[in-house]
Amino acid sequence: MVSSCEHIFCKACLLDFSASLGQVSCPNCSKPLTADFSTKADGGESQLRKITSVKGFRSSSILNRIHLNDFQTSTKIEALGEEIRDMVDRDGSAKGIVFSQFTSYLDLIHYSLIKSGVIY
Repeated sequence: MVSSCEHIFCKACLLDFSASLGQVSCPNCSKPLTADFSTKADGGESQLRKITSVKGFRSSSILNRIHLNDFQTSTKIEALGEEIRDMVDRDGSAKGIVFSQFTSYLDLIHYSLIKSGVIY
C-alpha cells in the first residue's frame, strides 16, 4: 500500500498502526499519514510501475541503476518468494521479516516480490 507521501506499507500493518494510535505521522518522513484504502488491489502492478519513483529509494538504489525490463531474479530470491507464498497459504495472517546485510539486495527482493504478485 502506498501512502499519500509515497512510502510503501503493508496494508494490515498500516490499519493496525492507525487504529492503535488514531491520527499518525509517517515513520519515514513524519508527514501526516493518509492512505486510500478504497483502491482495489491490482496484483502490485501500480506499485511496480511506481517503484523507481517512490520516495524512500535512494537515488543510488540498485533499482535506479539496472534495466528493470531485463531483471532476472536469483534462485535465492525465487526460493524466498516461494517460502513467503507457502507461509501465506498456510496462514493468511502470518507475518515474516527478511534480513540482509545488503540493502541493495533487499531492494531487489522487494521488486521481485511485487513483480510476482506478493502484496504486503
